Amino acid sequence: MKAIRTKPAKAVNPLFSHAERRAARIAGKEYETSQFIELQVGEEVEDPHAWRLCVIGMAAPADDECRQRVLKYLGDPGRQQLIQDLKLLRQHAKTTKLSKKDARYLEIMEKAYAVDLGLAPSPVRGGVVILDGPPDETDETNESNDQ
Repeated sequence: MKAIRTKPAKAVNPLFSHAERRAARIAGKEYETSQFIELQVGEEVEDPHAWRLCVIGMAAPADDECRQRVLKYLGDPGRQQLIQDLKLLRQHAKTTKLSKKDARYLEIMEKAYAVDLGLAPSPVRGGVVILDGPPDETDETNESNDQ
């Protein structure tokens, strides 16, 4: 599964060692291994979980496998039902005082699904970026939009 990074990011450098850095400081030497690695825009990510980067707006699918997995996730009926339930709970919270437990649950879920609930702008303009791929056979609007 492949995706292309659409936003820069950082990752922990697996070669970095706190113990080695500490030993270098004690020895009066400079430790040259960086703690983080810069992840560049346009970098291709090949990983079974690359679709997750696409869902959070950090990458765009680069192959059909990734594209299909993103669409499957976004259209999952269980996910859609959860979002609907959260919207109902938010409406209920406006008129009724929630228990501490329910209020905390709602707070956590609002952060996790802020874009879906309309509480935060999408991390990518227009939602998840789906790079051009083979046109969907059932989508007849592709031909009319290309003109």
